[in-house]
Amino acid sequence: MCTVRIALIWVLGFAGLAKAQTNFFIQDIHVNPDSSVTITWPAVAQIPYHVMFADSPTGMWQNFPDGTVTAGSNVSSLGYTDTNSLAVTQRFYKVRKTRLPVIMTLVLDVSGSMDPRRGPPPGGDGTGSGGGLYLPGAVTAFINDFDGIIDKVAMVTFSTIQQNVFYGGAPAQPTQPFKSAIITAVNSFLYSGTTFSQGGLTNGLVLENNATIPTGQNAVKVVVFFTDGHANIVQDSLICPPATLLNFGGQDPPSSGYSLFDPVTGNTVFGCGATQFTSAIDGSMKALNGPNISADALFRSVQVANQMRAAGITVYSIGVGTGVNLTFLQQVANDPNAPGYVPTPYDGEAVIANDPSQLAAVFQSIASKILYQ
Repeated sequence: MCTVRIALIWVLGFAGLAKAQTNFFIQDIHVNPDSSVTITWPAVAQIPYHVMFADSPTGMWQNFPDGTVTAGSNVSSLGYTDTNSLAVTQRFYKVRKTRLPVIMTLVLDVSGSMDPRRGPPPGGDGTGSGGGLYLPGAVTAFINDFDGIIDKVAMVTFSTIQQNVFYGGAPAQPTQPFKSAIITAVNSFLYSGTTFSQGGLTNGLVLENNATIPTGQNAVKVVVFFTDGHANIVQDSLICPPATLLNFGGQDPPSSGYSLFDPVTGNTVFGCGATQFTSAIDGSMKALNGPNISADALFRSVQVANQMRAAGITVYSIGVGTGVNLTFLQQVANDPNAPGYVPTPYDGEAVIANDPSQLAAVFQSIASKILYQ
């Protein structure tokens, strides 16, 4: 009697991400000359896979005692050979993928242009993206895709200054449980001020670097950066005199205007007589004006993102509205489409919801990247 063997495909999934599951499948099932059966499937480095069997699709599924295998850093597929198949007339197989824990920090723009009243007509006046109308729902669905038991999350907001909104531990770091606290916080956001992207990213870097990972365990470190505009704030010492640490800028090109802000409170500062600042781009002294400040703000933000990649952190960028700077988002994520792209082991992706109502779908696309790739 011929032995009938059918391969079943299964992967641990999350609600709302069913499409991502279709990318995982058994590549081949092969009966060997000794009648043992070898199955192979695509694999992701450092992810454990568990091979299981049953005598019928509705029967009791069991783990093979030696059926847990993990892909090495340069392995794109794995295989397992069932040497006990001779004793059965049919056997069903499935492969279960156990992903690594995600340690993630959300870095979210809460500047004034996010205010729902400044969004596209008919609901707003068209002077901003109005992304704040859709951000709470998008973040709620996004956070619910993650596992409150194995994953850890923190959240940073930024406008004229940056602020750690949700975190745990000492030192501050991503924590658990996280879902209800983040959902409550994002539904309470107030949108005002300018766009200190570098500050938000810097806090994200610190939180991720502080993350506690038990000895012998691996985890995926991720920062999700979200904005609706240009980086336009720099923090540095200006010779007022005396030398004073300030946040300065706040205007997008081509405006030449700028303002000075207290780096702790975000309040406007008056009476500083500085006319130049030290550029991080080339170390030269440059005139205090909107275009110079904005160029430096973009450059400094990308440098922080580069520090993240050097620390093993992958950055994903999400933009909303028609005024967002796609090139900037690509550089922050080191998206392969970025100008001058140089690959690293921790490249992310940049995506934009030009229509704010599509923001939830864009967040979901990034969730699938984090969880399944």
